[in-house]
Amino acid sequence: MSTTELRTRPGLQIGAVLALAVVVVVPLAVLLREHGPGSMWAGFLIGAAIAFLGFGVALWRTQRHSARTTPADRALLHTGDERDDALLTQALAVVGVVAIPLTGLATIALAVGADTEMVMAILLITEVTVLVVGFAIFNRRS
Repeated sequence: MSTTELRTRPGLQIGAVLALAVVVVVPLAVLLREHGPGSMWAGFLIGAAIAFLGFGVALWRTQRHSARTTPADRALLHTGDERDDALLTQALAVVGVVAIPLTGLATIALAVGADTEMVMAILLITEVTVLVVGFAIFNRRS
């Protein structure tokens, strides 16, 4: 079955994001403010705001400028066709293959006394970078 005729419902998507913010993000931020170390709650809120901003830009692009929409926009909103779904699946598969050795390296780094926050930050940044680069490579090849 072709999914090229899928239409998004921006009202439903915006409502789901707002519900996610109220149900998940706000309680976690309050929990981190009360029990988290330092100003971890502020970093969490900044990261959530960046994620919501990225979602908003992708939603705006798919609704207003559908001809210039990228496969990444469509994959983020789950409005793409089979090719977009295949690109996302392939990029996530690469992250899955790379995640296990990276986690092992992070465990070794922690065992020899590396700073926990830095190791976790580097691990997360590396995995996101692998996802973006993998998505870009598969997009160019197909």
